Amino acid sequence: MSMKRESRKTYSPPPVTRVEVNEHFGKGRVILLAVLILAAAAAFGYGIWISRQREAGWVEITAENPSADSVAGDFTLLYELEGKGSTALYREISLAYAQDAEEIGGLLNVSVGYGEGDVTDAERSNADVADAERSDVSGDEGISAPGLAYINSHPNETVRVDAWLYEALEKITESGTRYLYLGPVYEWYGGIFYSQTAEEASAVDPFGNEDAARFCRDAALYANDPQAVQLELLGEDQVCLFVSDEYLAFLEENDCHVLLDFGWMKNAFAADYLAEKMIARGHTRGVLTSRDGYIRCLDESGTSFTLPQTAWKESVISSSENASNDSNSHEENFEYISEFSYTGPMSIVYLRAYPVADAPDDSYFVMPDGSIRTAYIDPADGLCRTSRMEWLLHSVEEGCADLVLSAATEFIG
Repeated sequence: MSMKRESRKTYSPPPVTRVEVNEHFGKGRVILLAVLILAAAAAFGYGIWISRQREAGWVEITAENPSADSVAGDFTLLYELEGKGSTALYREISLAYAQDAEEIGGLLNVSVGYGEGDVTDAERSNADVADAERSDVSGDEGISAPGLAYINSHPNETVRVDAWLYEALEKITESGTRYLYLGPVYEWYGGIFYSQTAEEASAVDPFGNEDAARFCRDAALYANDPQAVQLELLGEDQVCLFVSDEYLAFLEENDCHVLLDFGWMKNAFAADYLAEKMIARGHTRGVLTSRDGYIRCLDESGTSFTLPQTAWKESVISSSENASNDSNSHEENFEYISEFSYTGPMSIVYLRAYPVADAPDDSYFVMPDGSIRTAYIDPADGLCRTSRMEWLLHSVEEGCADLVLSAATEFIG
């Protein structure tokens, strides 16, 4: 068999044509491109400026770039902007609100720096504005640490705290309640609230797990005993958290990191703090609402507001797959029954022993049988229980903190 070779062709590149470019025209194109870029940048900047303009009327004011310490995520601030200067007023309130939310978050944070003596940025900010002329106190080690986190990490030491926090601790102490000392139990229940499945929650549920029940019971016994743990108020913003050796050993054995915790009352105090700051600045045309039912209305314009009232339906969730801490997944289990209308400055506390839409996920867990675990812990035995499913309280004279302290022992138990 014979094979034919194909003839090979040689290819040459096409000839290059030289074209002269008008340099003047080229510079014009560059100038035009630059003008277009500047125009686009100006349009973009104008768009941002327009988006940040605020018209008069009711708007939601947000805290920009809140830190991990901030409580801004727990609150909604509605404010009525008036006339010219609305944009500037919005910005002013937003910046102040962001700072206040971070400061109170730092004060009430319970575990940052535990065992290390660290302080949060918010605590340092508060310390900077404290009275610098006051003498050092043994245990401070030259560091001003006004928050709960620092107190928790320095038991049996005298510590100077933030003045506002001292007054808050004094108020709780004078109420005669022991909820402040349930830190280890609140920490344990956090394991339930943050569970992703019913199985995870059941493994640490004191209502079904004997080891969990024993821990909560023992921790509650210590919390109830002033000989085991007691916050001593020494005056001049100085405190000492006394903790017995036996209780310290219990905490270490069970890897507990929190002693004092405002727990479910935290946002009641935070609402009062934020409201007091706004009033001091003359920002009184707003309504501050927390996700867990604490409201401070500052408005004096005569505007009427309404608060939807709900009721929990006694029903059983048939599948463990539906058990969760997601409040939005249980909308079929509660219903709107009425509205509470109010006008003028007022403090409102709406306690609910069940999750409603957009309620915080770290305070509830609905179990497969329909029972609900909440943060309302009874100091008697460390179990969550309430005397009713919801309770609405309000006052034109008292703050949210005063309302919850006056109602706590009747609501829990």
